[in-house]
Amino acid sequence: MTRVRLLTGAVIGMGVLILIGLVVLAVGIVYKAGEADRQEATMDPRREAPPATVRNMRTDPVSLGLPAASKVLRMTAVGGGVALLVLLPSGEQVVYVVPANRRQPPFRIHVAGPNDGK
Repeated sequence: MTRVRLLTGAVIGMGVLILIGLVVLAVGIVYKAGEADRQEATMDPRREAPPATVRNMRTDPVSLGLPAASKVLRMTAVGGGVALLVLLPSGEQVVYVVPANRRQPPFRIHVAGPNDGK
């Protein structure tokens, strides 16, 4: 008889714990839903978000001074920046590297073609 009472008490205790867990879960869901509604209400769609600032990371626009008929052939993320393969109107291919660190200016790398190495 004592085992039955012990088992009954354990089952009732676990049931109570399950109910408490469900109540906590429901309260958390309602709280998060209300939090999302408050954020949407405070956001003004006409206002533009400020640019991200991460220490000295480059967030400002960069001008490379390319000629008007230049074409960007490829853009690749490289360690700490962006590399652009550009075809100039003269037919020359040039790589421009824009470091993510705003202290370093963008720089240009001339790509030697098969006949340039003479």
